[in-house]
Amino acid sequence: MGKEERKEQVLQILAQSDLALTPYVLFRNLKMRGATFERRTLGNYLKELVDESRVERLEFESGDTLYQITNKGRESIEA
Repeated sequence: MGKEERKEQVLQILAQSDLALTPYVLFRNLKMRGATFERRTLGNYLKELVDESRVERLEFESGDTLYQITNKGRESIEA
């Protein structure tokens, strides 16, 4: 499985849950679905997806960071 397919896995979980998720929750769900990449790799994918405007990063005063899919991200997995 290539990098783009793995990034699509991330987008699919965010789209299916329709929630903003922490990296930890996202990673655990990916692992339960058979993802073979590591937590650090997920961080790299999330950064790339944010840079591509397919995922939005939400930061809170508490220090929590959540990620949610954007409309562009939804369109990219529907295409």
